[in-house]
Amino acid sequence: MKKHLLPVLLALFLPATFSAQNYCDFNDCLFWNGQQGQAIDSATVNYATNQWSIDEWNNAAGCVVPIVDVPQCENLALEVFFPLLPAGEKRPLVVLIHGGAFIGGNRAQFRNQARELARLGYVAVTISYRLCKRNNCLTLGWLSYNDSWLTPAALCGLNFWSDFGTGAYVATVDANNAIRFLQNNAAAYHIDPENVIVGGFSAGAWTAMHVAFLDQDEADGMGSWKGVWGPLNPVSGIKGVLCLGGAMYDTTFIDPDENYIPVFTVHGTCDPTVCYRHDAAFHCNAAYPKIYGGGDISTRLHHNGNPYYLFTGQNLGHDIAPAGNAWNLDMLRFMRETMLCGQYTQKHSVYPVAAGNSECVTLQGPLLQYSHAPHPPVNLPSSALWGGFPAPCSPVPAGEPAPDAGIRISHTVTRGAPLRIETASPAVISVFDMHGRLLLREIVDAGGLLEVPAEMLEPGANILQAEIQGTGRVFVQKIMRL
Repeated sequence: MKKHLLPVLLALFLPATFSAQNYCDFNDCLFWNGQQGQAIDSATVNYATNQWSIDEWNNAAGCVVPIVDVPQCENLALEVFFPLLPAGEKRPLVVLIHGGAFIGGNRAQFRNQARELARLGYVAVTISYRLCKRNNCLTLGWLSYNDSWLTPAALCGLNFWSDFGTGAYVATVDANNAIRFLQNNAAAYHIDPENVIVGGFSAGAWTAMHVAFLDQDEADGMGSWKGVWGPLNPVSGIKGVLCLGGAMYDTTFIDPDENYIPVFTVHGTCDPTVCYRHDAAFHCNAAYPKIYGGGDISTRLHHNGNPYYLFTGQNLGHDIAPAGNAWNLDMLRFMRETMLCGQYTQKHSVYPVAAGNSECVTLQGPLLQYSHAPHPPVNLPSSALWGGFPAPCSPVPAGEPAPDAGIRISHTVTRGAPLRIETASPAVISVFDMHGRLLLREIVDAGGLLEVPAEMLEPGANILQAEIQGTGRVFVQKIMRL
């Protein structure tokens, strides 16, 4: 057993025992639509120092290569966003890992998402990890990130095991160390160290899956990294994985007799970078080994009896943002109900995206070394989206009346045009920026109209919260100021 976890029956029938704190009172809206005026703070700290870089130099030379005097070590940092809570109160930890094929990207990619999760009540962290800085990694990374037409074909010139494999192994080591650092410093950030959700996008999703499911002997079967880069040192307390556009080298790493860990997966059938099913990495034909995408990962989970949620985006590519309004709400619900509270869920939602996606063209075109038609959705039982949270926490659809409340909101605000909020019932209206700072709070009478000048809103995204008086219902809507 790679980590000690509660047995399946305990997870099913005694969800409240996951923590000394009860996160499972669904009469509140914790982790779903934020708390009234929830204040947050943040910090940037190093979780590891003087770590050998993945470069052309010999690690045995130390952190500075003799004679040429070249530094080859780096410090690894994380950004933690946490709610301001009374002493001793704890919250689940969400660790987010950026993508970039293990040769690019940075922790800033998940900064906004981490901040939003903290506003919802989580402790959320985005981490840096070591990237491949060998000469061919730097060259192909430059090509890939500076000329999108060459992506992903430009990535087919690496030595998969030496470059990608090393990067993937070291990223898993670093992510484990970051989680362990946070668990060891839990009191400083109100972290519940026994309730950890790890997630990421693309290479970050690969890393998150391997943090949860990879054993040292399984890693040693892929390459001889342990002797140079050290052991994986897996962590305990993992309660769920967010696999967004990710893959695994081998789904049998998800062993049926261990790690009862729920997985939320988003994957597009037109993904030309990480295939939805079982295909060569980056579609590089025989040059790279085949890896398992979200469809096959979820199939393995289904047959193992693990809880999972697969969001299949038909005509969706590697960019999963176009379907974000659909999968994000269901992800938040799955995180709380299934990951934290043990409600057994096996769910597959097929979400059609409008045809004409350029990534579908790429998948079938001459750019890739190995192109093919989009895969059909995997043959798993499918059902409709949840569409959000249970009452009373369901958000108000933009510009539509809220059920039993009669609230109408203009969700996009341009300069000179106010945000208009109409209410059929008395309501307390609050507006926050994405840092959790309260911008406005007003009481609106039944049949009233509140106009908020655009100048009072922050450019970009803001959050509007409406508490319907006498009903206990709270609605939340993202407002964009252009």
